[in-house]
Amino acid sequence: MDTYGVMAVWLLIALLPKATGLPRLVRWFGVGLSIAMLVPGGFVLAMVLLPVWAIALGLWLKGHALTPSAASACTGATALS
Repeated sequence: MDTYGVMAVWLLIALLPKATGLPRLVRWFGVGLSIAMLVPGGFVLAMVLLPVWAIALGLWLKGHALTPSAASACTGATALS
């Protein structure tokens, strides 16, 4: 994936609705990483901050997947099939 595609994904994740419960850290880092990629020399900064963003996003996804409402939604979707 090229640089602009990665930046678009970071921005799309940052623009998810507030109701999703996405942590503010993930939102701001997504925007910050996208801006850093456009600034000369910002690539190094983006690569340093990327693991922090990825870990925060992964923890949110893990917590979101383990909620009882997500489990019942999966069960309900399976029952409808």
